[in-house]
Amino acid sequence: MAQQAALVNDSSLEAFLHCRYKSYLKIGNTIGQASDFECHTAARNDAYRQLVQSQLLTQHRGTDILHSPPITFHTLKRGKSLILDAKVWASSLSATIDVLQRVSGTSLLGDFLYQPIQLCYYELPT
Repeated sequence: MAQQAALVNDSSLEAFLHCRYKSYLKIGNTIGQASDFECHTAARNDAYRQLVQSQLLTQHRGTDILHSPPITFHTLKRGKSLILDAKVWASSLSATIDVLQRVSGTSLLGDFLYQPIQLCYYELPT
C-alpha cells in the first residue's frame, strides 16, 4: 500500500512558523508561485545541506550509511552510524530529519540510540 501525502509535513510546518495563512493554503494543496526570496532561501539551504552531508560522508568514510530511508524499528535496529534524510511518518504527519547519528546507549526500543541533527544555514535560530 502506498503512503498517502501527509497533511502536516516539513513544508506546511515551516510555512506556519512564518505565516498561518500560507500554512493553511499549503495544507489545502493550494498551489501558488514562490517568491524570489523563497526560491533563493530554499536554494541556499539545499546547497548548505548538501555541503554538510558531503563533509559528513568524508568524515565517516568506510562506515555503512543509509540515505533517505523510511524510519522503522527495523531500520534503526540495523545500527548504521549515520542515516541521512530520514523520513518519519505517523498518520497524517511526516517529517524529514537531516541526519540521525548513532550514539552510545540504549533507547526504549532496544540496543540503539540515535541523535537527530537538523542542518540549518543560520548561525542562530530565527
